[in-house]
Amino acid sequence: MNDASTAPGNANLPIGKLKHASQETGVPGIVTKHSRDVVKAGWKRAKLNRVCEKITDGTHQTPKYFDYGFLFLSSRNVTSGKIDWENVKYIDDKQHVEMQRRVSPRLHDILLAKNGTTGVAAMVDRDVTFDIYVSLALLRPLEGILPKFLLYFINSPLAKEQFNKRLKGIGVPNLHLEEIREVELAYPESEAEQQRIVGILDEAFESIAVAKANAEKNLQNTRALFESYLQSVFTQRGEGWVVKTLGDIAQIKGGKRVPKGYKLLTEPTDYPYLRVADFTDTGTIDMNDLRYISQQVWHEIKNYVIYSTDLYISIAGTIGKTGIIPEDLDGANLTENACRLVFNTGISNRFVSLLSQR
Repeated sequence: MNDASTAPGNANLPIGKLKHASQETGVPGIVTKHSRDVVKAGWKRAKLNRVCEKITDGTHQTPKYFDYGFLFLSSRNVTSGKIDWENVKYIDDKQHVEMQRRVSPRLHDILLAKNGTTGVAAMVDRDVTFDIYVSLALLRPLEGILPKFLLYFINSPLAKEQFNKRLKGIGVPNLHLEEIREVELAYPESEAEQQRIVGILDEAFESIAVAKANAEKNLQNTRALFESYLQSVFTQRGEGWVVKTLGDIAQIKGGKRVPKGYKLLTEPTDYPYLRVADFTDTGTIDMNDLRYISQQVWHEIKNYVIYSTDLYISIAGTIGKTGIIPEDLDGANLTENACRLVFNTGISNRFVSLLSQR
């Protein structure tokens, strides 16, 4: 057996690599939560606003998108821990000029998801011109802090624990800039020591990347087997099965459009508004680019909401997308381009969801 012990139930994940990296680096909380109160000789503690020359976010205005133009990134482009440069949107020159006045991202900046999927960061690894949305915070470290070292800290359990304590909003989590600035970092003053730590962690995470690729391949195979089995279950019905229409097992209720002329908000409120664009191909909700409404508008359309016990179905735009919302979004308002099924007692929305996606 090699020196990489494995996680229960996943023989491909080299947890031992991470433990070894933690021991080698001695970084409190970069890989584990241990040694929280230990600061090694030559190390300092500082809040992020003391080690960054800039901590800001992207435009708070909803852009108008085009088929080509300047690259535009949101939090959905960093949720894997690396920037997804393929699934991007584009804006025109006029919007780009305006957004660059607020923030002009550059190579080695850190982009942190602060709305929806929070606390995941990626480093700008291409020297290209682009703009960012409000769902991304940009952190630019001062001289003396290696960007890659800061990136590893922000993606560490210690940083995530601090982020989680500072989340704002009901239901949909979001991080405010003032809260991000107050997160505390422990770091060695020596850049050479920072680089040594980065090298060890790079090696550990390269091993994890290989394990992850193997796991994803296994997952694809498992998914294919599951879909085959699901197909057989619903096409080879056994004794005791009955055939019903959706109207027999559920009430079908529509969503509601916002008042004419009202523009959905990008800044989080306590009132998320779900659009067909938020429906995923896997039967849930993409939390990375949600829209919101004000309390005043909510009062006008408060009866048109959806719960995690329902099933949504898109009825306009991309028709036929179905799924279940997470409990965090219970009571969210639903677009007029979708309806929800409110099931009778004894009917499982998860069962019907599987049936609708086969």
